[in-house]
Amino acid sequence: MPHLRECWWDHVFIDVICANTPATLLALECMNKWGIKEYDLLGRKGKRSFWEWEVWHCHNRFLMMIMLVYLVVVNFLSGFFFANSLWIKPKSWINKFRLLAAFAGGFLAFAEGNLDVTTYGTSIRKKLKVGYHCRWVCFFMF
Repeated sequence: MPHLRECWWDHVFIDVICANTPATLLALECMNKWGIKEYDLLGRKGKRSFWEWEVWHCHNRFLMMIMLVYLVVVNFLSGFFFANSLWIKPKSWINKFRLLAAFAGGFLAFAEGNLDVTTYGTSIRKKLKVGYHCRWVCFFMF
């Protein structure tokens, strides 16, 4: 596969140090500046140790995290193998459209998944009818 001919280890350092870390810090700073809602799927807020996080004590949070990791991995792999098997060039507009659609669908699915996890077992959940739209968003992503 032509995408794997490049030297992988230098891209790990370049991506992590020069791209991902500064972009993550910039995004967190923008969220604080503009007051954008911060999602806490792991339930880390107010906890002192790793083992106190709510993800280890709530089956819904744990399953949501597993589903999130699964969807991200499948999305990346399907994009890679889809483009490779159909001989789509990496700079094609099809790849850009696929990434944009996955981002839009993933944003909606992530917000609704967080709402589903945080309102589980409450009266707010029945009033909002949480969980019905997320299935369509996940279907759209694939």
